[in-house]
Amino acid sequence: MSNIEALQAKLPDEACGALITSDVSRRYFCGFKSSAGVILVTKEQSYLIIDSRYFDKAKQRVTDCRVILLEDMRTQLSELLLKHDIRKLMLESDYMTLSEFAAYKEQLHFVELDATSWLSDFIWGMRIIKTAEEVKLIVKAQRIAEKAFERLVDNIHRDMTEKQVAALLNYYMMDLGADDLSFETIAASGVNSASPHAVPTDKKLQEGDFLTLDFGAVVDSYHSDMTRTLAVGTISPEQEKLYNAVYYANLDGIKAVKPGINGKVVDSVARATLAAWGGYDKYFGHGLGHGVGLEIHEQAYFGSLLLHHERLCRRRAHRLCVGHQVHEGVTAGGCGAAAGLDVLLVLKARGAPVAVQIHKCGQHSQPTGIHHRLVLGGKGGKILPYGSDFAILYIDLERPSLGVHSVCQQHRGSLL
Repeated sequence: MSNIEALQAKLPDEACGALITSDVSRRYFCGFKSSAGVILVTKEQSYLIIDSRYFDKAKQRVTDCRVILLEDMRTQLSELLLKHDIRKLMLESDYMTLSEFAAYKEQLHFVELDATSWLSDFIWGMRIIKTAEEVKLIVKAQRIAEKAFERLVDNIHRDMTEKQVAALLNYYMMDLGADDLSFETIAASGVNSASPHAVPTDKKLQEGDFLTLDFGAVVDSYHSDMTRTLAVGTISPEQEKLYNAVYYANLDGIKAVKPGINGKVVDSVARATLAAWGGYDKYFGHGLGHGVGLEIHEQAYFGSLLLHHERLCRRRAHRLCVGHQVHEGVTAGGCGAAAGLDVLLVLKARGAPVAVQIHKCGQHSQPTGIHHRLVLGGKGGKILPYGSDFAILYIDLERPSLGVHSVCQQHRGSLL
């Protein structure tokens, strides 16, 4: 069953339709990326109304919708709604602005517009469960990011600035086949690394710095996301303690993951580990993790500090489903910060819950003490790679069955 067919089956009755207006949902339902257009879904037929910039390509690629060239949106939508006798139209409340809603209300005054969370909730319920093809794209994006990181380690040195490090990493990801960057790459060293979303500056890497890298690649609209903390030269005992505290909190958080567990529980386990290492939990001011997919941040979320995602998380009861990332980071003033991020893909399919098995993999699966530092390319500087390398692969076998079945596979590298 395609995504469009799943939505058609979910519509309450023949008089109900759904209007897909966001770029990300349009890509999800018709498999075609565009910056404009709408999808009208009815029980009988679905339509993609799109302008001349995309029309020819859409006709070639879109199979689950009838593709219509945009001429006059109001007239065309009205005719289709009347043709199918649609009396109630579900809207994407999570993405539609108030001004857009007002415009549709004026133009489609003969139809009841449902601006509740029904459609958005249903879409999130689908997107949170990744199909095998979606997993494949996320894995491909992550492999590109990993290879780019490996190339970077061999070619950076202490005379480089944060901006130069970020630019080089971006180049490597694009050179290795990324369609785009998941977000603006973060390269932050020294005191700058204490800011979780720092912006690269002209500061040069210096002896004793932590260097935090936060980056990801996009493949066919699907995102990867990884964070690694490096050390330049010799670091202080306090920095090494901080590094290891984050490392073990990351491991403990991953070990706590299992199908159906509440995301707040996983977050609390990691925080407890940070607390046991000397009270570092008080510096951990954000949630533990988030989902990835067509967007860099999507459901579900790990965390006790839900911020603007609180409403979305509450709908899902914070239960782990699929595509969740474990992201650990601590900010500790002048010491800078240590951070690491790993991806967990969790399966939903028919069957009973199965305990999660964690497989250590990769060359840095244990804390990499000072004696394991790597030499930077020819400059005599040294680098300490962040060491949590895990892969847990759960593949979606049947949708929409909501039992749980799991398959673990071991991979080399930092993520899937």
